[in-house]
Amino acid sequence: MLEVDMKELKIKTMESEAAVSLIDLSIIKRKMVETFGWNADVVDAMEDRYRKFLAVQAATRALGMNVEIVPDRMIDEIWHMHILDTRKYAADCVALFGEVLHHDPYFGMMGEADRAAWTAQANRCDHLWYELFGSPLYPSADLDGDGDAYALDREFHRTMSHALLRSDRSTVARCRTQCKPVKCK
Repeated sequence: MLEVDMKELKIKTMESEAAVSLIDLSIIKRKMVETFGWNADVVDAMEDRYRKFLAVQAATRALGMNVEIVPDRMIDEIWHMHILDTRKYAADCVALFGEVLHHDPYFGMMGEADRAAWTAQANRCDHLWYELFGSPLYPSADLDGDGDAYALDREFHRTMSHALLRSDRSTVARCRTQCKPVKCK
């Protein structure tokens, strides 16, 4: 377990939640819903979890704790969208943390020792999250190795890759005139 004064961390997390609430994620959420087709209720849930994630990051940093919070898939998706708006993300991070919060998308992928380190850190984060918010950070299947948090992502990208390979590029490119037909002139 992390050696943490949970009372102090809860107070600092609540303080951080106030600062995180000032971050405007509306355009990011809008893009997720209107452009990528995410369900608006799911995006709202993602936002709630992401804001908690940012608050915990701010609280642990303010307390001088060296803790890498391993996000769940919901947090990771909206975090990726936030990062893509590089100027906004950098400004939001500087406002919250005094520096950019970097993302390590390869943690757990560099061999068995790295996978074991990721699993151990994820378990510590799950415990910490439960202590702070009264619910687990991850579905248990994501931590015990029986689940596959990336299965849907792989299927989507595999399908998209095959569509791109089979198609004339013009059928999958974004139409600049915003017309609806697959091919435009």
